[in-house]
Amino acid sequence: MDFCFVHAADLHLDSPFTGIRTVSPKLAGQLQDASLEAFDRLIDLAVQHGAAFLLLAGDIYDQSERGVRAQLRFLRGMQRLQSNNISVYCAFGNHDHVEGDWPAVREWPGNVRFFPAEEVGVFEARTSGQLLATIYGCSYGRRAMRENMALHYHASAAERLHIGVLHCSLGARGEAGAYSDCTEEELARAGMDYWALGHFHQHDILRKGDPWIVYSGSLQGRSLRPSEQGPKGAVVVRVRGQTITEVNFHALDRVRFLPLSVDAGNMEDLAELREQLEARAEVLYEECGGRHLVLRGQLTGRGPLHESLQRAEAVSGLLAELRAACEHREPFLFWEDLRDQTRAELDRDAILRRDDFSAEVIRCAQRLLQQAEELAAFEKEQFRLLDKPRLRKWVETLPADRTSDLVEEATALALEMLEEGKRE
Repeated sequence: MDFCFVHAADLHLDSPFTGIRTVSPKLAGQLQDASLEAFDRLIDLAVQHGAAFLLLAGDIYDQSERGVRAQLRFLRGMQRLQSNNISVYCAFGNHDHVEGDWPAVREWPGNVRFFPAEEVGVFEARTSGQLLATIYGCSYGRRAMRENMALHYHASAAERLHIGVLHCSLGARGEAGAYSDCTEEELARAGMDYWALGHFHQHDILRKGDPWIVYSGSLQGRSLRPSEQGPKGAVVVRVRGQTITEVNFHALDRVRFLPLSVDAGNMEDLAELREQLEARAEVLYEECGGRHLVLRGQLTGRGPLHESLQRAEAVSGLLAELRAACEHREPFLFWEDLRDQTRAELDRDAILRRDDFSAEVIRCAQRLLQQAEELAAFEKEQFRLLDKPRLRKWVETLPADRTSDLVEEATALALEMLEEGKRE
């Protein structure tokens, strides 16, 4: 039988967006509605695709003290799924662990199944009496869940689709804390066909089959941290018989958070820089397809504009101009911040001709780089001469030498400080 299911996680319903709220109270209400609107889109997605069931892999709510608005919105979504004959299998994670539960809703529709706390529960997903899959999962009983729960998952020997639902860390991945930390190998040994994972907010397919290991990512970005940037949503998984044939990501976010970097190295004045920032923002705004957009600008490059940007209120004034220019847009476009990482111009040839201390810094750096290159080449050749295939293979995978990068950066910093001192 052909069918599909939807996998989502990290809904964080009614997340307060505290960082943006302090910058722009005017947008606070729209931002706080974003997670709820993304959830509505998730329900739409399941209905439109005729999903057999929806898997929720933890952090449905943003806090253990679950807000009334979030719980009632979640209930409405579950009721809509029930009216469309879509089952729901739900785990709670570190943000909405069972120990801190305050239930505004005590009775849930019959299509909703919650996994037990700190033990693996097992449900059979059926449609019209036909067995589709066996689904295994657990909820967090407390926030600081350090036990490796993946070790407690064991698929039965029955010939059917086996799915594991788990809120967990999988190695050192980004900014999320380590909860129920496990490895890819441990997940593979459990005998599942598909792992529906939650906790990390970036969508990622870590393994394509035998088994599939998938992070759906969060439903709605919440800040400009790297893990919160870019498209957010859920995955639709298509099944033929007992074989997973497709895993497709669908963006459902209502507000998108993106970085915007502009190289100001060749620009002459702030008017040109503002035009470039606005033009780049316009492209991103169009690509967002009717979503709200929050940007963090970053100015890079080495050139004459650096000195102008060091003047009092230059960057803050430019940021105010950018915000004012898009103040009345709908969907909104908001500049969260503008960060100056430009560098001063350095004419190294001219400095070398002066034959002063700055020139000696450059010559010293050149000698260091030459020595580092010679040493790296010697060490690699030494390993190659050894008649050890494993050593030769290891040498080929050695990362590029970073000594040159470090020397170059240190030289640039030293020269900038010396040259700025001369100007003063």
